[in-house]
Amino acid sequence: MNAKAINILHCSLGPDEFAHACSCKTAKKVWDLLQATHEGNTSTKQTMLALGNSEYESFKIGQHESIQDANRRFNEIINKLGKLGKEYSTSELNTKILLSLPKEWHSSIVDLLPKCATESTAHIWSSLYSHELLMIKMKEEYLIEDPKRTNAFKASRDESSDDSSDSNDESSETDETSEDSNSSSDEEDEERVTRKK
Repeated sequence: MNAKAINILHCSLGPDEFAHACSCKTAKKVWDLLQATHEGNTSTKQTMLALGNSEYESFKIGQHESIQDANRRFNEIINKLGKLGKEYSTSELNTKILLSLPKEWHSSIVDLLPKCATESTAHIWSSLYSHELLMIKMKEEYLIEDPKRTNAFKASRDESSDDSSDSNDESSETDETSEDSNSSSDEEDEERVTRKK
């Protein structure tokens, strides 16, 4: 029985793990070695669990992060905690996901939050992904329309720059006129001085 269990364990191991476990004489020793390698001792496990919990609590979906990337990142945290014996209910997971969304997702949060206890986590992610696709489409349509707005803005900006250039021309003309009048008054003063002499 022991030899059969050892054989099953050995067959499931990769080359590196097998190199460590092949010298174990009992299936229990193989199991203990694998457990220590992957989970560590009690102290290590508690540290890893604390770090995993902290990562879970601080999980937030970035404003420009895709739903698929957020889903992948969230699953990595949950799987890591699951290996350490930490389990969450579906309702807890769903609530955590929704409350981690940026404020732009307010309508989805309001719509899906009451369904956290009844819907699967996969359904929540699927709903968010559908909403993301809709948001992307709306942004693309806005950008297609945007050049018209941009052209109108440019036209109004050009008009204002023309007005400012006209006012600059007028001010330069005024300056030239004042310079001419100043020079003529200077000439008149010189003539008066000459006559007096």
